[in-house]
Amino acid sequence: MTERLFIGGVPVLVSASAGALIHYKKQFGVEYTDDHRELCGLPAEQKYLKLAEVGMRLLWAMAKAADRALPPYSEWIPAFGSKDLALAIQEAETLFLSSLRDDGRRDSGREFTSENLIASALACGLGIGELDDMPLPMVIDTIEEWCRLKGYAEEDARPATQEDFDAL
Repeated sequence: MTERLFIGGVPVLVSASAGALIHYKKQFGVEYTDDHRELCGLPAEQKYLKLAEVGMRLLWAMAKAADRALPPYSEWIPAFGSKDLALAIQEAETLFLSSLRDDGRRDSGREFTSENLIASALACGLGIGELDDMPLPMVIDTIEEWCRLKGYAEEDARPATQEDFDAL
């Protein structure tokens, strides 16, 4: 899902896609979900600052998913100067979270990471570039359907080994 948000009157294209999570991890070295989870344990005065930081990171990652030529975070955010980012952050988070519809089928008991998303998508024949264009639920549904069509049962699942990757 791609939308145009405005930061101080400047239009910014953002994509609430699986690729946003990957760009987030690649740029910041941490999963968005881990950053977001960390907010719960912080005192109120620290929570506000961390929420703004995570929000700006997500906004950048979503913009990067929409435009791969976007400069790195350290160059992009300062380009907006003192323009109000709060509304854009709120809109980006709302868009991203609304794209993550969860029907309750996805609790595998394993922690979700960008690495297992990428590995699963590649195994199914999806390219990294395609992840920028596909909402996360669509990617997960595609992976699940590919596994179903291949006859892989969830109870047969095990961690991949180097031999598994070599066989691809």
